[in-house]
Amino acid sequence: MTAGVDITVENLHIAALTRSDRPQRPILSGINFHVASGESLAIMGPSGAGKTTLVKAMLGDLGHELEVTRGRVAIDGHLPLSMRGGALRAFRRQCAYVDQDPGATLPPRWSVRRILRQRAGLTDDEALVLLSDFGIADIGGILDRTPTQLSGGQRRRLGIAAGIAGQPKLLLIDEPTAGVDATAAKVVLDSLKVAQRRSGATCVVITHDRKVAEELANRAIFIGDDATGQDVGEPRPFTAQAEDRAGADTLLSIENLTLSHGAQEILTDFNLSIRRGEVVGISGPSGRGKTTLLRAILGLHPISQGTISGVDPHSVGWIPQESELSINPAVPVATILRRAAKRAAEHTAARTTKGSVDLSEISSVLHALDLPDFLDLSPRLQVQHLRRCKADQLSGGQRQRINVARALLRNPRLLVADEPTSALDRANALRVVSLLKSSSPQRATIIASHDPDVLAACDRVIGL
Repeated sequence: MTAGVDITVENLHIAALTRSDRPQRPILSGINFHVASGESLAIMGPSGAGKTTLVKAMLGDLGHELEVTRGRVAIDGHLPLSMRGGALRAFRRQCAYVDQDPGATLPPRWSVRRILRQRAGLTDDEALVLLSDFGIADIGGILDRTPTQLSGGQRRRLGIAAGIAGQPKLLLIDEPTAGVDATAAKVVLDSLKVAQRRSGATCVVITHDRKVAEELANRAIFIGDDATGQDVGEPRPFTAQAEDRAGADTLLSIENLTLSHGAQEILTDFNLSIRRGEVVGISGPSGRGKTTLLRAILGLHPISQGTISGVDPHSVGWIPQESELSINPAVPVATILRRAAKRAAEHTAARTTKGSVDLSEISSVLHALDLPDFLDLSPRLQVQHLRRCKADQLSGGQRQRINVARALLRNPRLLVADEPTSALDRANALRVVSLLKSSSPQRATIIASHDPDVLAACDRVIGL
């Protein structure tokens, strides 16, 4: 058993850097807590409150856009925010950080075998024992698959498995059950509890889910307002397959569709028609083909058999699950949103003047999603920073809402969304659900999700 580490955070203040003549924007203020060796702590709070920033501070990984203005973080007497070079690399080798975006930290072209061998030198037999703890050892040819050949939920479990493979002293986990169904979530939670007991590692978990916090942590601290209500309600009853709804207003028609990964069939003889104004949910256990189906609709996955018709590639909006990988980190968020609105204007008569778009529409969508107005033209000092803000300066939940905003601003006839609330606290998830439901009666929307609130808002739900 590996001994854990002792964590002390004292009066920590972190701010976003701006130009030298501008005031800094506070991210975290006055954070204090202590975690004893081998203890487990949950960090809870709404999206954008600074939870991930706090965890990255423990790794000495604030990047160039953030600065500690007061206080300190100490890990077993070491000060990671003051460490550099080889000392910092040696410290991080004793830590494992599982990011909240499932594919962000896994090399997309490496096989599962190579990932686990590189992380901990595991033999094939040892790797399969580890993967069996996470319920993915029985996937055909699992060791030879790459992360891109796994579902979002399977990649999540693989990421956690790779994180604990090297017996870390400090285990940092960001939203461990986001984007997985209830059955897979139980496997992940049970496996993490086994990993905690076996390794003795100190564990810090970021979560919006109070039940997850209670399962994995001895206690919790709250960053920002507590928006973790549990009365999520029940989804509408599932239907095994879509009923025949084809007609003049049909915007998407799928007939006798079969999809495969290599020789393994993922989806067989699937049929679905979606009409204008409909919101259709796709649900089912992790690995059943939800993401693969959406990618096939978008033309990103080959069709083994059957047809998909009615999709105009110039009028499709896409909200991917992995927000970190889908937004260009070099481009300001304001520019990304303007481009999305301009693309819509080029296909409609919505241009307010030649070569321009309606900025008030962008502001309206941002307000509905409780995001800063990145395009605000008023001369306030903080606004100057917002207009230059890039995606890597935002939290995972904010990036996910930016993806939603971008897709809606394109004003698509067909909107395709993959777990659009997986990184969000309940308050922000409900904002997204409300906006997706009400944004356009002329649009057809298809959403893959495990979230009961999302499924309850759909006109019908298709179970895979």
